[in-house]
Amino acid sequence: MFNFTPPSSENVAKYCGILLVVFLLSCAYMRGYQAGMCGSDLASTCGADVPEPVELSKSLFFNPDSIAYYSAIAAREDNPRALFIVGMAAHLRAADTHYPSDVVTVPLDEADHYLLRAAELGYPDALQYIKCCEYHGTWKHYVPSANK
Repeated sequence: MFNFTPPSSENVAKYCGILLVVFLLSCAYMRGYQAGMCGSDLASTCGADVPEPVELSKSLFFNPDSIAYYSAIAAREDNPRALFIVGMAAHLRAADTHYPSDVVTVPLDEADHYLLRAAELGYPDALQYIKCCEYHGTWKHYVPSANK
């Protein structure tokens, strides 16, 4: 009733080769997709212990009056928010070539001490920034614990 002839070895090799290429391209696509997911906000799905970046307000850090106000508070009190803002302003100045020249910041060594003190007082953004710097190899001091 049916006259079945097996495929020739030439056709089998060709189709197996095509399937292998499709499989390899699919694997490469999925690895790229996974790498893209790791670079986004879904870094926790990748299993890596990558710290999230700190979100900053440009209107606060680029305003000379705001930085002067928080610098005065940080110099006389142990206010963790003020310490963080003054420390971050100095780090932003060092990292951003377009940072306003009329904003007066503390030297980087002093800024690191302000950030450390803010983290020791339990300010979460300070600890998060320090962990990001440590992850990227730019933090030269100890990392305080987050148990406060």
